[in-house]
Amino acid sequence: MRNEASALVVVDDDPLILESVAVLLSGAQRPVYLCNDIESATVILGHVPVAAVIADVQFSGRFSFEGLTFVRTIKEAQPDCRVITMSGYGSEILRDEAISRGADDFIAKPFGLNDLEATLGIPFCFDGVEEAQIIRFPSLVEITNGPALFAHVQPIVDLRASGSAPFAYEALARYTDGPLPGNGWLFEYARLRGCSFELNAACIRRAIIAAAALPPNSRVFINV
Repeated sequence: MRNEASALVVVDDDPLILESVAVLLSGAQRPVYLCNDIESATVILGHVPVAAVIADVQFSGRFSFEGLTFVRTIKEAQPDCRVITMSGYGSEILRDEAISRGADDFIAKPFGLNDLEATLGIPFCFDGVEEAQIIRFPSLVEITNGPALFAHVQPIVDLRASGSAPFAYEALARYTDGPLPGNGWLFEYARLRGCSFELNAACIRRAIIAAAALPPNSRVFINV
């Protein structure tokens, strides 16, 4: 089981930035969650104690600064969490705006290990650190189209009837090696993204595939 105390969360819609920061943070000796959108980071904040969030300020366009609004969400979810905003536009105006909204610091891209250590206030050690501490939150496309989402078919048995033949089967959504324990995060993330229909449709497709292997004329229940 992963040690989820005092995790770090990085939020950026650029995969290259996420991977680069992950390399820098590999010596932090604590779990590092990589999120490609604000919604996935919000899910993590609701389930894991977080020491610091490093979040980009722009996500949907050149003049969209959702990351600044996200600062308040972070502080409301975990008041003691340190919030570092980052941007390729390292202007003093953007820095001041981030701080005024509750961010603890601002860091301009590109930045190096020394910059990150100083900003986070966390000493890094690269001896004996396992790559397993880097935890990537899958995108909605990866979830709905990838092989990690599947249906677990659970038999339903009528204990009042003689014998042990299943009365029916229930198809339950499962995800291989998800970023959080259980499977509730799947539907929480889809709801925040406004894509519950897409996730439910993907789960139904997986349930139909799983049902094809059941005995003929089996009843299958699907919760959507």
